[in-house]
Amino acid sequence: MKVQASLEKTTVLLVYPRTRPRGGVPLALLAIAGPLEKAGYRVRIIDANMEDNYMEKTLAGLDQALFVGISCMTGFQIRDALRISREVKERRPSVPVVWGGWHPSILPGQTVESRFVDIVVRGQGQRTVVELADRLRSSRGLTGVLGVTYKEQGMIFENPDRPLEDLNTFPPLAYHLVNVERYVSNIPEINSRTVNYLSSQGCPHRCSFCAEVAVNKRRWSALTPQRVLEDLKSLVTTYGINGIMIEDSNFFVDKDRVRRICEGIVHSGLKIRWGFANARQDQLVRFEEELWQLMSRSGCTMLLVGVESGCQQVVDILSKNSSVEYAIELARICQRHGIAVLYSFMTGLPNEPPQAFYETLDLVDRLSSTGCRNQFMLYFYTPYPGTPLFNLAVESGLKQPSSLEDWSRFGLENPNVPWLSRKRAFEVEFVRYYFLLLYNPLVRRFKSSRAFGLVYRMVLKVFRLRWKRRCFVMPVDLFLLRSIARLLRA
Repeated sequence: MKVQASLEKTTVLLVYPRTRPRGGVPLALLAIAGPLEKAGYRVRIIDANMEDNYMEKTLAGLDQALFVGISCMTGFQIRDALRISREVKERRPSVPVVWGGWHPSILPGQTVESRFVDIVVRGQGQRTVVELADRLRSSRGLTGVLGVTYKEQGMIFENPDRPLEDLNTFPPLAYHLVNVERYVSNIPEINSRTVNYLSSQGCPHRCSFCAEVAVNKRRWSALTPQRVLEDLKSLVTTYGINGIMIEDSNFFVDKDRVRRICEGIVHSGLKIRWGFANARQDQLVRFEEELWQLMSRSGCTMLLVGVESGCQQVVDILSKNSSVEYAIELARICQRHGIAVLYSFMTGLPNEPPQAFYETLDLVDRLSSTGCRNQFMLYFYTPYPGTPLFNLAVESGLKQPSSLEDWSRFGLENPNVPWLSRKRAFEVEFVRYYFLLLYNPLVRRFKSSRAFGLVYRMVLKVFRLRWKRRCFVMPVDLFLLRSIARLLRA
């Protein structure tokens, strides 16, 4: 990588490529922006999900840019990341393009092989990006900078990993660098002015399908309850926020921390509700009754729980260290305390038992009977590199992607695996639409309208009959629902 001396450049351009669907505040960029600002650098954040002319803004900032940082996940987001990187390198070849995020952290060597990528920041980036900026500004080279993989004179170098540091040593998420108002959402399950927030990084568990194992290597670091409360108060007073969507990989690792955060919210009188906090059911069923009461009083409205399957054999393959029956127990606990649950399932694993899919549907029926506010999601298993299950996927016939372009076609909704039958892929699509029709509050809101309500009730009646009989053939009603869903998204 040939980089010109950049002592006069103090601007770092951070770009978040488009996602599908559109996400919230790009927290990964906010996390690294704070340390850069503290070190004296000017940071500009461009979110392609929010800026129609994001490419023009990116290219217009290159003259002042010390480097362009791009964060991306495996799948669809890589497409836009490559497009942005290509345009940057064609316009200003001397400006380094730096990739970070989950996918580059998992496959740094393959990522930096791209002629449009110069450097990869692996794992936790708050400390690394500051050291990187200092080196690039003084043209001192990257030898010894922990957590980076880079090209130099046609050769790829991978420095040692950087240890996961205590999040409390870093500045708060830099919300002031984005127009927060554009990200405020009315989330029916939480509140009318909701934004996303991150209070911890990593997860200590060993789920065999999860990229956390590869990225953070089962390490976990969390903000103290005091820091979390300070952040929440700032969001309330500065931006008028009344809802928080928690995006931690596992918010409930430390039960005492959860208790102290909830106590702080209650005692401080914060008028806020929070939800979609990611949780493990084997953790939650062991919480004391008084902690559940405290969580409810503090404004907890909905939990996100990865049950993954109604088949215990699949749960064991996934190394969840959990029981299917915990899902039922958790549903009853949450119903008692007025907390809804968004249950997440997956299907399409290599060597998945034939009955697993229908056992999952049976479990959904049992969970539905415990509370009408519960919701469900169903995804295809996605083979993430670096995870224990990935090798099994390759052994089962997966053609391992050899480039960023190949990885851009991977995703939770578009399976690219040879063992998944067309019949099963169709059944999964049917179930997804059924969940949308029956449980999504935005759709249920339309059923009271004269025009949509009639169609809703008609299609729902057919869907219920199909669901009851597990009959998903000749889906005229599914085609109709697809059209309705397109209208809702328009």
